[in-house]
Amino acid sequence: MHQLGALYQEKSKGQPGPLTNEAIKYLMESRNHWQARRNHREGFSLRRLARIHASLGRYVESLRYFIDAIEVFARCRCRRYVEQTRKDLEEFVIAPIAMRSLSPAARRYKDSRNALI
Repeated sequence: MHQLGALYQEKSKGQPGPLTNEAIKYLMESRNHWQARRNHREGFSLRRLARIHASLGRYVESLRYFIDAIEVFARCRCRRYVEQTRKDLEEFVIAPIAMRSLSPAARRYKDSRNALI
């Protein structure tokens, strides 16, 4: 189930539509499967769901899925995955929201500074 969700996610290229809907469907099935077994793999499905929602601009839903993933990984003592998920949260939710809050001039300045690095 997870692999099918991942496949549809890749094919959708972050765009809304039937491929994204299929990805969400399979990833939710995968999440439920692993959740019933209290297995850390639930966190991987949650992370993918979070990324999908972030790509669609649904930052609140994305944040919820990232938090759920962190909770699963922490419960299962998967420290490495907790850290990776925190980095994903920063990249896919926090950074885009922060960029939206900047004025256009500040965004251009930030982009020009990043180009120098």
